[in-house]
Order: sequence, then structure tokens, then C-alpha cells
Amino acid sequence: MKNVAFVTLDFSKEKQEMFRKNLGALFLFVLILSVGAGPKEDAQAFADSKDFVSELKIINRYALSGEPWAQTRLGYMYYYGQALEVDFIQAASWFRKAAEKGYAEAQRELGYIYSWGGRPGVPEDSSQAFAWLLKAAEQGDAEAQSEIGLRYSEKTDVHGYMSIAITWYRKAADQGYAHAQRNLGAIYRDGEGVPQDYSQAIIWFRKAAEQGYSIAQTDLGKMYENGMGVSKDFVLAHMWYNLAVAYSDDKQIREWAIKDRSHIEELMTAEQIANAQKLASNWAPVAK
Repeated sequence: MKNVAFVTLDFSKEKQEMFRKNLGALFLFVLILSVGAGPKEDAQAFADSKDFVSELKIINRYALSGEPWAQTRLGYMYYYGQALEVDFIQAASWFRKAAEKGYAEAQRELGYIYSWGGRPGVPEDSSQAFAWLLKAAEQGDAEAQSEIGLRYSEKTDVHGYMSIAITWYRKAADQGYAHAQRNLGAIYRDGEGVPQDYSQAIIWFRKAAEQGYSIAQTDLGKMYENGMGVSKDFVLAHMWYNLAVAYSDDKQIREWAIKDRSHIEELMTAEQIANAQKLASNWAPVAK
């Protein structure tokens, strides 16, 4: 057994007083750090705790002073009715103020607000929607890049548009955006605008699935179930279907995954099912 040296602490009054002073200084330092590094961080802390009334006090001040991050957040608060009455006209107005300053997030949200049939007081305008989304995408906003990819991919009757869609999807996918990764996987699986390539499909489905993106998890399960780009493996297929059920907040996707899981269980032994369930219970998503 190794010799262990014990140190006797000196708790004289002088030492105790010095310790208290040092501890107090350390506590004050930690407290300052916990308050936040600035108004944006303080506002976010209130938003995270759902204290939108306190958040609004900060946001209003900085939005009125022209800060694009605050103008964007005020747009969200009007859009979702957080400490304010829902008002899509005001939401669009505040998004536009920030968007015109070149703030990519606001450009993206302004694009959305002009999409999907418009909103009360803000009629649908596909030209404005696309223009603002493109501005955000060109600044590197991954969500906007994926949305631009989607809009090009829907124009299947226009020659060359799928290749443009793939370019935008890849820009977003390379940033770790799961929605774009999944759609890129589907393009390679189905051979839309590119030669069919199951190996590439597997790569992109897996990247999205490993982030907990449920539709990609069902896609990956199908690839393993049918041996597309990988060796057929019912255990891994079952695992991915199980995870899709657990991670999806979309009723339709959950129903698909449950149906696929039930079907494949008919082809598996009890031991295989148990192994698949164990793999699913030990699984954890990865950061993008």
C-alpha cells in the first residue's frame, strides 16, 4: 500500500477570514458570469425559461434602437403570441426591418411568412418569399438553403432544376442540417436528377438519422430491411424503426414506423428482437 500524506488545515481566525474573503470574491465572479454576457444573452435566458414578459422588456428596447437580432425576436414574439397578441402584420414588419439590414435569420422568416398561403393581413407572395429565402441562403443560412433546394426540387418539369436543388441541399447538408441530409439521401436513393446510388443514400440518411431525425431513421430502416446499399440486417432495421417511433413528434411518421416495425418482427426471432431493442435503448443522438 502506498504511503498517503495527510495535510492538516490551519483554521485560525486569520485564515478563516482570508478564506471567506476569497470565497466571496469567487462567488461574485460566478454570479456576474451567470447574469449573461449582454442583452441578447439575457433575453435568451428569459425566453428559455418561458418568461416572455421579462424578455419583451429587453427586446423592445433594443428593437426600437435598431438592433436586428432584437427586431427578429420581436417578429417571432408577434408571430407566436409570446407576451403579445398574435399579429402577423407586425411580425412581418419587424422581420422586414431586420431583413433589410441583411440579417439572414430575418430574411428567412420573412420568406416563410410570405409562403404557405400567407397569413391574415399578409397575403401570399411567392416571388417575395423566394427572393428573401434566397438572400438568406446566399449568406449561408442552412435552413434557407434547404428550403431553396426543396423549391427547386419541386419544379420537376423544368430541365436542370434538380441539379440546382442538389447544389443547395448539399450546401445545407454539409453544415449538418438534417432535413437537407435526408432529402439528399432520398434523391440518391430514387435517382432523381443523379444516377441512383444507394451508397450515397445510406451516407446521407445516416447523417440525418444519427441526429434523431425520425423520417431519416425510417428511411435507413428500410435500407437495412431490403439490403439497399448495405447488407440486409433485420436487427438494425428494427432498431431504426424503434428509434423513429421514439423520436418522432409527427403522427404519420410514427404510424409508418410502427407498421414497418411490426412487419419486420414477423421475420425475426425473439432473440433478434431483444437485441434490436437493446441497441435502441443504448442509442443516443449525435450533435450535427
